[in-house]
Amino acid sequence: MDLRGSFLVLPMLILFSGCGESPEHHESRLKQVGTALVGFHQRNDVFPLANGLPAVGARIDEEGVPAKIGLSWRVHLLPLLGHVELYGKFNLDEPWDSPQNKALIDQMPAVYNSPGVSEPGKTSLHAIIFELPNIVTSASEIPPRAIIHSCFFSEAQSLMFDPSQKEKPFRQTSCIDGTANTIALIEAGSDVATEWTRPGGLKMGPGNCKECLGDISGGFYAVLASGDVRSLGADIEEDLLEALVTANGLETIDGTTVHRLGE
Repeated sequence: MDLRGSFLVLPMLILFSGCGESPEHHESRLKQVGTALVGFHQRNDVFPLANGLPAVGARIDEEGVPAKIGLSWRVHLLPLLGHVELYGKFNLDEPWDSPQNKALIDQMPAVYNSPGVSEPGKTSLHAIIFELPNIVTSASEIPPRAIIHSCFFSEAQSLMFDPSQKEKPFRQTSCIDGTANTIALIEAGSDVATEWTRPGGLKMGPGNCKECLGDISGGFYAVLASGDVRSLGADIEEDLLEALVTANGLETIDGTTVHRLGE
């Protein structure tokens, strides 16, 4: 699929109409998150898991599987964002909503603030989890272009290929489309904000990427797998957005299509 020249960058003034923060300041904060995301990869050779990991004493679901109730990737980026002390207050062996960890929700760092989100401890900055319909039983039955995923693996994707792995990490080297052409994080509409410590992400699938973003009438920001920040318009086409949130869809995206902020 050739998607060259498919959309224009949204003027930043529209994004910040009435939000009380300059586009430059907001861009700077998102760039900090992007830099921390890349720094996490440099330290660990993988991106953080979106769904968290089973905590000690995790609740068991109806199928006998420990619930994924660890802490959000946002929490695990804290040391790289200069919040080592806050990170040390979390109990990594407990659920995100345990008494100790829940008490820290209101201490969300300003770097995760989102326009239009006024409830303390909530953000609309999400990881992207691209899920395919679970309609095949083996990799041999999957059409070539269907073997696509985002930077944050979901349980369903991993189970499609290896039932023994509930979730596996993702590396930059696996980003066939290129880190500069792949969205890792999206600041979606304020109506889809969530607690910053809650694990998970925006679960997208073929044909429904835009609707998962909530109210993006003013446009939205994206953090790429390269750590760079982009502004995108509300009129972005569904197929282009799907191409950008998947890491190996093999789409052709012109390098001038995804612009840097301020260019």
